Amino acid sequence: RAKEFQDKGKNPEALEVLTETMRQFPGLKASADASEMVAKLVQANSQLRVDQRNKRAQELLTQAQDFYKSNDFIPCLDRCEILLSQFGDLPEGRKGFALASEIKNNREWMQNAVDVTTDRLGGMCLVLADSYLKAGEVRRAQDQLRRVIQMFPGSRLAESAQIRLTQLQATVPPSAAVQNARP
Repeated sequence: RAKEFQDKGKNPEALEVLTETMRQFPGLKASADASEMVAKLVQANSQLRVDQRNKRAQELLTQAQDFYKSNDFIPCLDRCEILLSQFGDLPEGRKGFALASEIKNNREWMQNAVDVTTDRLGGMCLVLADSYLKAGEVRRAQDQLRRVIQMFPGSRLAESAQIRLTQLQATVPPSAAVQNARP
C-alpha cells in the first residue's frame, strides 16, 4: 500500500502506512523493509523531513501536556527534555521548556516526582536481586539487597530488602554463597 501511495506522489500517506507497519510488526522483515523505505522517502524529500520533524515535536508536546494534566510529572519532564534537546528551535521546544520550568519551580511537584522515582528505583533494584537469585548468583543478589538498604534507609523498600536478605542468609550456607560468587 505504501508503494502505491508513493507512486501516486502521496508521500505523507506512504510514510504513515510505513510507520504503522513498523509499529505493528517490530522485528519482522516487513518492519525492516518499511524502515528502509522510510529512510529512502525522507532522504528524497526534504519537505517531508521537515514535516515529520514538526509532527514529532507536536506529538511530544501533546504527550507532555497530557502527562502534565494528569500530574504525572516524570514522563512529562522526559518529553520536555526531548523537546528541548531535539526541537529547541521550534515553538514546541519553547513550550516544552516553559512546561518543564513550571514543574521544576514547584517544590511540591518536584518532591512528588522524586518520591515516585525513588520508589521505582528501589523496586527495580529488588527485581534485579530476584533476577540474580533465579540465575543462581546469590552474592550479586545479596549485594543488590544491601544496596537498597543503604540507598533507602528507613523506607519500606529497605525493610523489604532486609527481610529478603535475612531469609536468604538463613537458607544459603556461607560456603554456598562463596561458591556462587562471581567476580
